[in-house]
Amino acid sequence: MLPPMKRTLSLAFPLLLLLVAFATGPVGAASLPCQPCGGIRLADPAELENTIGAIGNIAAGTLEPGSPLFVAWDLPLDGSADPSPAAELFGAGATPWMTLVFRTPAPLTQNLDALQAELGAAAKIVAAAPAGTYFQIAWRPTGVTAALDPAQYGFLLKRAAVVLTGASPEGKVATGPLPADPAFLSAFYAEEIAAYLEAVALAPAAPEQIAAAVAKLDELDPGRPVVLDASAAPAEPGAVLVEAARNVTHGLALTLFAVPAATPPEPAATSVTAGSAAVRSIEPVPPPLTKRSGAIARTAATISARRRASSRADSACISVGSGIFSICAEPMEVVA
Repeated sequence: MLPPMKRTLSLAFPLLLLLVAFATGPVGAASLPCQPCGGIRLADPAELENTIGAIGNIAAGTLEPGSPLFVAWDLPLDGSADPSPAAELFGAGATPWMTLVFRTPAPLTQNLDALQAELGAAAKIVAAAPAGTYFQIAWRPTGVTAALDPAQYGFLLKRAAVVLTGASPEGKVATGPLPADPAFLSAFYAEEIAAYLEAVALAPAAPEQIAAAVAKLDELDPGRPVVLDASAAPAEPGAVLVEAARNVTHGLALTLFAVPAATPPEPAATSVTAGSAAVRSIEPVPPPLTKRSGAIARTAATISARRRASSRADSACISVGSGIFSICAEPMEVVA
């Protein structure tokens, strides 16, 4: 029987290492102090514990608490969210980017009880977060796939911003990822939301769409930091710095890079074949009563091939998340 697979997260991986290099000091009140600014968005909040430890290992005390290394993750507003990782991230030298996911359906004015319950849950999360945390207001009504309504979302954002900044006066409010559509942005800002924001997030789109959206935001809300949430992590981790720097020239102050959820290991092999790389090396038995050199040579060649395959399997790792994470098997003994 194969030993259990062990999932290994090492934030000595290049992506986080480069992002730590971006972080030069605590986040300022008016704008982001890093150029370029970078961060990660975790698809799986269960990775927070590993992320906190990894940042501490890489930074080794060189980052001040709340430095502009952003770590984003979703928090449900059904009472199940755990806000405690935010303080740990802050202490390790990162800035928490807490995405508060509202599910109240539209029209919001006809579902005020549900909205009030979610606002109460959000206030409890925010009150437990460290000063300077970014609170992103995301609206994803259950079962709704229609495009975001700018008037409805503007109503939610203003109401939520008042509650959140009341619970955390030094907290910062950001929009959810908005469509990179100048018409949508104009309609959204027509709801008089500018005074409630510290950052505007855009969803990924074609470069020309991002450029048009950034130009419109510069017209509607000059100087407001614009965030890309979230870009796929480049295949080459070294390209993170290049992409973040390129985005700065396009008016994007911060790029969050999406880290996909970990892929579970494949099931262990249950049969032995000559080409199997995930089983113990087993010597085949020569044909009975055979001493011909040809049979011996074939047997030796098969043994050698299996041993080479087994040696490769001993240290086999499955890379996921564009090389950011790895799933590795424990070393296996070769049985003669």
